[in-house]
Amino acid sequence: MMRHLPRLLSVFIVFPLLCLQPTTRKEWHQRPRQAPLVAQDGDEISYLLCQLYETVIIDDSKIRIDGPSDEDQKEICRRLIGLADESLESRSRVIQALIEELGKPEAKKGFLIAIPWVNVVRVLGKLKAVEAIDTLVSNIGFTGQKIVISESFNPTYHAVVMMGEAAIQSLTEEVLSDHDSWSRTWAAWALCEIGGNEARQSLELAVRSERDEWTQQELQRALTFLIREEPYRLKERQATS
Repeated sequence: MMRHLPRLLSVFIVFPLLCLQPTTRKEWHQRPRQAPLVAQDGDEISYLLCQLYETVIIDDSKIRIDGPSDEDQKEICRRLIGLADESLESRSRVIQALIEELGKPEAKKGFLIAIPWVNVVRVLGKLKAVEAIDTLVSNIGFTGQKIVISESFNPTYHAVVMMGEAAIQSLTEEVLSDHDSWSRTWAAWALCEIGGNEARQSLELAVRSERDEWTQQELQRALTFLIREEPYRLKERQATS
């Protein structure tokens, strides 16, 4: 058995790598800080989004997955937000491109984390892009993790919460839908985090109408937390108004 152990380990390590479907680019790009600011076709937005994708490099029979560093990702996000702030027209163009990016299947792929998805939803959240609410809410159960690193890691959820009351209607429809329990409970906690009478009423309705015991317990937990925290949130809102 020990003689075959190295061979067995190589099968368990190499074979999964060969079967991976990471997001890939068709050509090698320089990192954003060294690359030209504008792509060859003049579309800087697409160029920046392209930098978020991982590249699979096969060199001398070795497989290496290369992707943007944390600093690169932050720089790309800063630049996208900067472009959106230039004008209303530019903002609309950036947001539309980001929403279209979320519609691409490859945006959800990756080695450990779906880097394109995670960064795009973060930018949409920071821009408070209400145009993206339906897309974000319908994917609120997708955390971007290919391997569960943290149960609390969900940039999609946080982006929805940043939309505030504008997201309540879509979240209500999600939590009352027949979608999987995972997505509906994330929607419930988003309603809890946003707070307010409308969010509370949506959760109360969801708790009454839910038939799955586990899901109902989660919905009730979200509702209880909202009711308990709402007086403090109200004081905070009054203090800042």
